[in-house]
Amino acid sequence: MIEDHPNFSKRFCLLGEHIEKIKLFFTDELILFFESNPYYHTKSYGNELLLMRKERVASVKEFKTLLDCGIRLKKAISQIDFDGILLKSLQIKS
Repeated sequence: MIEDHPNFSKRFCLLGEHIEKIKLFFTDELILFFESNPYYHTKSYGNELLLMRKERVASVKEFKTLLDCGIRLKKAISQIDFDGILLKSLQIKS
């Protein structure tokens, strides 16, 4: 749970090996990003990121929406100073 963001904490579950480091990674801006976008199941393995919505082949429209979300998420994450924060097995479940 992220104390200052009860709505985010109700809607999303953060899982990982280093929960305190994960909480540091989730800046106000990143939390707002997740609250303002469609729900995607998100996983991180080091410098890799996976976004999923449904376990089926996506339509072209769904793919474009997912791609747009991924590009904007990359931009939001690239603005975070996460020196020393290890996101080896972060999972965000909605």
